Amino acid sequence: MMKTPLLILCSTLMMFGCSSENDSTNMPPVNVSNFSGIYPKPGIGYVGDPMPFWDEGKMNMFYLHDGRDGQVGFHPYNLMTTDNLVDWEFHGTVIPFVNNNNSTDLALGTGSIIRDDDGIYHAYYTGWNGRNSQLPHNEIIQHATSTDKLNWTKHPEFGFYGDHDDFRDPYVLFMPDFNEYWMIVTTRNPLTNQPILARYTSTDLVNWGDRTVFYSADDITWNMECPTLIKIGDYWYLSFSRQGSGNERTLHYVYTDNLHASVDETTWKKPDQHLFDGPGQYAARIEKFDSSHIVSGWVGTKKFNSDAGEYEWAGNLVTHEVYQADNGELFAREPNAYRELTSKAAVLNETKKSSSIEFNGKEILFSGDGYESISFSPERGKTSRLSMTISSNGEIDHYGFIFSLDGKSPRQGNTKLEFNQKNNKINLFVNNLGVASIIASIDFVFPIEDYNITLYSEGDIITAYVDSKVAFTSRIPSSAGKEWGIFSYQSSIRLSNLSFNTN
Repeated sequence: MMKTPLLILCSTLMMFGCSSENDSTNMPPVNVSNFSGIYPKPGIGYVGDPMPFWDEGKMNMFYLHDGRDGQVGFHPYNLMTTDNLVDWEFHGTVIPFVNNNNSTDLALGTGSIIRDDDGIYHAYYTGWNGRNSQLPHNEIIQHATSTDKLNWTKHPEFGFYGDHDDFRDPYVLFMPDFNEYWMIVTTRNPLTNQPILARYTSTDLVNWGDRTVFYSADDITWNMECPTLIKIGDYWYLSFSRQGSGNERTLHYVYTDNLHASVDETTWKKPDQHLFDGPGQYAARIEKFDSSHIVSGWVGTKKFNSDAGEYEWAGNLVTHEVYQADNGELFAREPNAYRELTSKAAVLNETKKSSSIEFNGKEILFSGDGYESISFSPERGKTSRLSMTISSNGEIDHYGFIFSLDGKSPRQGNTKLEFNQKNNKINLFVNNLGVASIIASIDFVFPIEDYNITLYSEGDIITAYVDSKVAFTSRIPSSAGKEWGIFSYQSSIRLSNLSFNTN
């Protein structure tokens, strides 16, 4: 529980009063839509950086709403809630931006939400204005309070700047071992311009001081955005999304079993498998969910709505369950609710295959003789799940899934998700104007023995879970309603325990 000197906070609020901009910030929340599925988005607009907050038996998924509506300001805090990760209720905007080029809240940026012992909710968020040169910096840490998570009062008198234009994404938590609150902030060293995560401390949730460099890494030059600091079992985990483009835009984590107030005394471990997903899940945060933990980020829309297009900012929410190994490492797997949602057995309707392939409905056997493929009809329901066990008696080069066949031969499929066991890579290939290129890739050491792959599909988004260790999410606009298939190259593999299910 949080330890907050509420009398100090209340008297401070009375002394300073509320923002003159509160006429625009106390907008009543509007329930705009509900959603059932695994990649939620509101009926209008898109999901940006999520700020998951587990409270009173429910996941409160605050997020930056991307309206793409041409307003002066942008990215208000919106809220959607769920108790099972598949049935979502949208509550609309709860902390708005201010449509004024002079406001520090012209746009809102990522933050975090906590509740104190007296039931007061505190939102710490980023105020952004890069259009007013009279402000000290582009970004400021802001504070708002609420009693119900829906109606918030901003307190700009508590806002504070750092010493750099990059100063955002505050993550606040109470540290009982130190009897104080910590705030982890994305920023840069003003002298060296090196990206860092800074730490501030407070005893009253209002006054923040004791700035220190909490984490830095010599091999990272982009900002470390949307940090999480969370304890699971005996270990502390620090996660952040590395800003950049392409494969650089991924979530990373380090961990330790001995967290000290002095950064110099804390030794962070970076596991070999330090990614939960590829660049298809960005700005993700780790949070408790009931008796487990999840990691939630977003998969962006694609520029020009093309498979080969770059990811745009915001899209649909993407959530995985994360679980802890005995040595403290974390891995990603499908939440149980996804499997329960896709409980209706379906049939794989073969449309064509290589003559060397054996398929009996429950098992596919590839001979390993060059390139082989089998394709299936596009009927997949709103949400589908394809599960299989991979085994081999010989060499495995690479294999995977083909999307957007549209009557083409499987070898000419537009987009391929490749599991390259020879090089320990998971790759997404796109055939653009006759040229195939890798547009997303992560390292993954495949098991020597049998392992499982589960592929979820909903609309134009797919996620592959490999060996309950790592996920790989992609948006493939051309895939919806098209034939798809499975291919193998010089890989004598058996796909057994084959099951195909829909919602």
